[in-house]
Amino acid sequence: MARMDRPMTGAALLVGFGAACLLLLTAALWQTWRGTGGSAEPDQSWPVQPSSRASDGPVPSRASHGPVQPASRGSDGPHGPPHDWGGSDPPSHDWGGSDPPEQSRASDGPVQPAGDEGPAIRWAGDRTEARLVRLLATVQADPSSDTAFRDALALAREMERWEVVRDLLAYRRALDGDNPDLRFEYAVELMRTQAWMDAVYELRAVVKRQPEHAQAWYNLAVALQAMRHLREADGAWNRAIELRPHNPNAYAHRGELRLDLGELAEAEVDFRRASELQPGSIELRLNLALALWRQARRREALDELARILADQPRNVPALRRRAEWSWQLYTTDPVANVELRTATMECCQRILAVVPDDFAALELLKAAEAQRDAP
Repeated sequence: MARMDRPMTGAALLVGFGAACLLLLTAALWQTWRGTGGSAEPDQSWPVQPSSRASDGPVPSRASHGPVQPASRGSDGPHGPPHDWGGSDPPSHDWGGSDPPEQSRASDGPVQPAGDEGPAIRWAGDRTEARLVRLLATVQADPSSDTAFRDALALAREMERWEVVRDLLAYRRALDGDNPDLRFEYAVELMRTQAWMDAVYELRAVVKRQPEHAQAWYNLAVALQAMRHLREADGAWNRAIELRPHNPNAYAHRGELRLDLGELAEAEVDFRRASELQPGSIELRLNLALALWRQARRREALDELARILADQPRNVPALRRRAEWSWQLYTTDPVANVELRTATMECCQRILAVVPDDFAALELLKAAEAQRDAP
């Protein structure tokens, strides 16, 4: 694999951070001079997650390409990988949550009441912005002040100013490039914006210094898999699982990767193990059915879908997959598999009861009815 470019030099990061501080200070002063009292709207956007690569591809978990957050280091609980990197019943996660950060109740801006109370609320936003500007100025004046750096970082995260969080970490990273914890935090913010190559560069340095850092291995695997460096990602997943053998989402991600590699029996093993650790996940059971189907174990795959639908009768992804697979199997031998035509029609009707204008279900239902009515 070709050598990856290094991130920006320390001097460039220092200059960039100084410019960012100046721009933020100028913006705050301009708002104050205008008397608008309005704080900048926090950037609440979350990176668009990659979709499944094929209609019968693995069902990704919610945020399936998201990083493990540094605050959870050392936890052994279940983690939901960015991922949020599909299904209709996403599992709950509490190990280093990779879902988008929980939104503050007022993250969309305060609701302005009638009367004269609005300006007072808007000025509260100004004070928060001004405090962030002061903290950034303190960090720039005294880069060695860990208190100012952490206070600024915490406030920027509270305000969901992710670009400021990233710039702060890049600035500190340029001053203390050998600190693996700092590099790990910086990599998390790079992954938030899907800067996979730079994140991989940082995380490789972390695991080199701290080979037992399970979350760094996990995030490295996520980033490599997002870049489609599948073999290297497989090795990182192996190490992450070795260090945290009870994390169902690591098995789930490695199972998806092995589906892509065509290692179907290994993918089945991973999905079964993940399902044992997180038995309530419909996504894992859908992906287990997919691994069985791709191994030409058609009836086993359909039986797994039937069990899913017994638990969740209105699960559209499971209904759609069972309708399509039943139809494919029916068309190979219409006489022997006549019951599968009925199953196809039933699944399509149940999809349409949930999504009345589902074009694919309508077309498949017409085809099945035409076969039923044929002489």
